[in-house]
Amino acid sequence: QETREQERRMSLLFVSLAAMCAASAAAVVRFDLGTASLPQGAWTVRNNTGPSYPATVPGVVHTDLVNNSVIGDPYWRYGDTDYRWVGLSDWTYTATFTVPASLLQQKLVYLYFDGLDTVAAITLNGKVLGSTNNMFMRYSYNVTSLLKTQSNTLQIAFQSAATYAYDQASKYPYSVPTSDDECQNGEAHRNFIRKEQCSFSWDWGPCFIPAGIWNPVYMIGYSDALITDLTASVTPTGSGLSLWLVEVRMWIRAVASISGQASTSIEGLNGGASQTVTLTPGENMMELTFSVSLPDLWWPNGFGDDTRTVYHLQASFKGPSGEVTSATRNVGFRKLELIQEPITGEPGLSFYLKVNDLPMFAKGSNWIPADSFENRVTEDVLDDLMHSAAEANMNMLRNWGGGIYQQEKFYDLADAYGILIWQDVLFACAMYPRDKPFLDNAAAEVTYQVRRMMSHPSIAVWSANNENEGALNWYYETQNNKELYAVDYSELYINTVRAALVAEDNIRPFISSSPTNGALVDEPDMWVGRWGNVQDQTYGDVHFYDYTSDCWDVSTFPSPRFASEYGYQSLPSYYTWLPVTETADLVYDSPLMLHRQHHSGGDEQNMQQLKNHFNVPSNADSVTQFADTCYVMQVVQALCVKTETEHYRMQRSVSPGHTMGALYWQLNDIWQGPTWSSIEYGGRWKLLHNYAKRFFENVLVASYESQGSYYVYVMSDNKDPITGFVKISLVGWSSGDEKQTHYSSNFTLSGDSSMLVYHNTFASMLGTLQRADVVFLLEFRDSVADAVVSTNEFYPASFSDINLPAAKISVQSVAVTGSSTATVTLISDQMAPFVFLETSLDGHWDDNGFLMLPGTKHTAVFTSKATFTAQQLQQSLTTRTLRDTY
Repeated sequence: QETREQERRMSLLFVSLAAMCAASAAAVVRFDLGTASLPQGAWTVRNNTGPSYPATVPGVVHTDLVNNSVIGDPYWRYGDTDYRWVGLSDWTYTATFTVPASLLQQKLVYLYFDGLDTVAAITLNGKVLGSTNNMFMRYSYNVTSLLKTQSNTLQIAFQSAATYAYDQASKYPYSVPTSDDECQNGEAHRNFIRKEQCSFSWDWGPCFIPAGIWNPVYMIGYSDALITDLTASVTPTGSGLSLWLVEVRMWIRAVASISGQASTSIEGLNGGASQTVTLTPGENMMELTFSVSLPDLWWPNGFGDDTRTVYHLQASFKGPSGEVTSATRNVGFRKLELIQEPITGEPGLSFYLKVNDLPMFAKGSNWIPADSFENRVTEDVLDDLMHSAAEANMNMLRNWGGGIYQQEKFYDLADAYGILIWQDVLFACAMYPRDKPFLDNAAAEVTYQVRRMMSHPSIAVWSANNENEGALNWYYETQNNKELYAVDYSELYINTVRAALVAEDNIRPFISSSPTNGALVDEPDMWVGRWGNVQDQTYGDVHFYDYTSDCWDVSTFPSPRFASEYGYQSLPSYYTWLPVTETADLVYDSPLMLHRQHHSGGDEQNMQQLKNHFNVPSNADSVTQFADTCYVMQVVQALCVKTETEHYRMQRSVSPGHTMGALYWQLNDIWQGPTWSSIEYGGRWKLLHNYAKRFFENVLVASYESQGSYYVYVMSDNKDPITGFVKISLVGWSSGDEKQTHYSSNFTLSGDSSMLVYHNTFASMLGTLQRADVVFLLEFRDSVADAVVSTNEFYPASFSDINLPAAKISVQSVAVTGSSTATVTLISDQMAPFVFLETSLDGHWDDNGFLMLPGTKHTAVFTSKATFTAQQLQQSLTTRTLRDTY
């Protein structure tokens, strides 16, 4: 009996061991090597001559040096030049760690780097794994035989990207020019390295040239197979939007020749696909397709049904040991087309997006990197910016080609907020090499990034570069040997970038550059460009900048099919400057302000636009004068971009424009400096962003003057028609009373259109009044609903010619409405244009820079990044009007 009991116990032990082995084999093991997952001090960084410092991974050298008090805040005053030595030095990151036993039990273990910035040599336990030269690639290495139970040492030695770029340029057989302006205080030859181009400086940002492990590093162990990539394409079948085909691609790396079950489905929907497949050792690609009926559609922000459901597609492979590898992707059911077709009676072609069979006017801006050090761009930062874009009634952002492919959270937020993404491939304002290593590197980058991003419903358009087709005419070298550089251009962007892109995603539109005239032939196996003037207003998109003409004169603006860049500079507001300046710096033409102006001639252009219609701020206190100048320049910028944007929206249904997109430059800032942004570094809204919220409203009334006549348009991005009339009140500056009133006739505006609804001579509008006596207040009223749908203002005279009354703005109440929001109610005793609310609290106002009439209350909502009390807001709140600045 004792022998039987021993046998029973041994049997249970074997069963237990078998179960443990099965459980171990059934789990793909991920071991994160970031700072948060390893013991304190596991990561260090050093250069060739200095000591080692504790390091944070993911991160970059600059922020590690800040954390160790080796350098100060890089944004403080002249930090971009004071700390240039950091970007010009070589740096080595080292980690010592213990590997969990569960990882060592796997048959294969791979080490993954989701992003190394940029040129690096990697060793593990003294063995060279490989080298990297592309910031935008994921690198992986088989480390199965190299791992030890304890005391593993991983080393990543970074070469200065600036040094590497210089070396590559010096070896190249001929000059490959870039746009490097001296006033940008940057480094040269950025085009010879696959790295964030603006890190070498730009006309709105600094040069730091960071290095580091900027994305996660981790190990994955498995014993059957691992899904390494997953994509999903969603297209409607048939004539409607009720039946959809889902095409799923899985890339699976197998340990050996094995069979298993591959499956995919969408959470919350019926349907899916599953099949038994046989994998060969190494990389395998397989496809699964299935149909979905009547899903909820995904619509852009404020467009169509203005609803969106983001579904989660799941894919898995179960191997013979029972091990399961899985991956998920966001998907959305939406049909998107780029329509380029003849317009009756007009030259050229249309250029607009059709979403779910409805033509969409694209309203939005251009996104640049949100920080010089990407590890500081948290999910909260991204959410704040993306939410601000949605609040401003935007439906599209262009992720600009001189920055980065954004982190996954960016595209998740775009999916959720309904913001379509025009995604540039990351080449900008330069010629580029076309030697085979460079082209192969670019192709691998595009393949990886398109697979990573393409499942997102927010991704709308792929563009091969920013302005590089136009740049063929910019440089001495290209002007004198255009044939050579045209071949370079085609090899890179058509034969390499487009080929790699279409191989992964043949559904979305591809354009060869921005701006561009598009293609004469665009077939899967053939692409022929429409070469010529890239600013041709009858084809494709245009970029338009004019800093010398008066921005109130609409005749200076083009009438393009699509305006994908345009804008004017301004300064950040006073409180945004404070963390990076000394008091002596707060003068418009101080050495620091001149240093931060990276746009050649920018200060003079900005001041001239101000002088066109405004008095130059004057105050005995230099700091107050500087704050006033920041404010007035924001007013100038807001009115300039407002006037230009309203012009493009008016051109929607009008010859010669038929304009269907307005993306102003730029949404956000990378640091504190004079730029084109509507949101300051840190998240405060400039007045432009408040104005964008108004000029991007779905229904808008707007007006302009030309050659002695006055024109009023109403624009609608809604699909249903609207009937109503426009009232134009001429209100006196001195009294706030209506001096004259004019009305349009009753009209019906079709959905998705613009319409001229009122026209008169300016002399008839004014009668005996003088231009400087009045402001025109416009009101579009829906006569069926008997409700005001849109309001606007028109200023017939320059403010330097208007005798504005000195207004007293009183704060009637401050009411906290949530943990981080409050409403502020104001009243004025006089007419007060561009009333500006400002507080030292971090946050933004939903309305600012508004016109107040005497005795009329106005309420604005403040949203903060932190909790605050009504008392804190009231004590820190200041109001400023135009009359206060002189």
